[in-house]
Amino acid sequence: MPYHEIDMSMDPRSGQFQYFRYMTDPYASVTVSVDVTQLLETAGSAHFFQTMLYLVTLAANRVPQLRQRFMGGKVVEYDFCPPSYTCMKPDGVYVYCTPTEMKPYREYIDYCRECQARVIARGTLTEDGDPLGHLFVSCLPWLHYTSLKPPTESCEDSHPIIHWGKYETYGDGHTRMPVTLSVNHALADGFHISCFFQNIQEEMAKLCREINQSSN
Repeated sequence: MPYHEIDMSMDPRSGQFQYFRYMTDPYASVTVSVDVTQLLETAGSAHFFQTMLYLVTLAANRVPQLRQRFMGGKVVEYDFCPPSYTCMKPDGVYVYCTPTEMKPYREYIDYCRECQARVIARGTLTEDGDPLGHLFVSCLPWLHYTSLKPPTESCEDSHPIIHWGKYETYGDGHTRMPVTLSVNHALADGFHISCFFQNIQEEMAKLCREINQSSN
């Protein structure tokens, strides 16, 4: 994917960048209970994982700081970052799937399913495309968790990591799901994390409108 270099010495966050850059563990993780009631009612549960993948990819790419990476001692910003997510083989071992293209919603669902079938058949733990530019995505459908801390290699790991867990319906009739965004704090702050979650809500509402309009 195309990218351009960022001069962090001239960036408004130059001070924050220097402060967090070489911390032993500069990763910050925030988990939010996201209301997915309308999404499930509108899009259904049949392809819920692919639907969420579509939404978080759009939401993350709207935040420039989530497209920034460390590369050879410099910082670069990708034009677009596709997701690289884990999918499970029949033996319970996961492989990586990377749908590198962004398509309209219904096409994207089929595209992801085709990509997933291909990598499961391949069976190897291989990442396609440019791994540095990926958004790392994973789902824990067995757990409705309240917090999550992902593993990271070192302070050089600059990938945003997105998780979500099992959704549950509460007594008020609303269905909520934990969604976690983890970022290298040298590249992103709490404001950028909040933008991501705001973007998810906006992308959900937009998708629901599109589905309803196409059904009329």
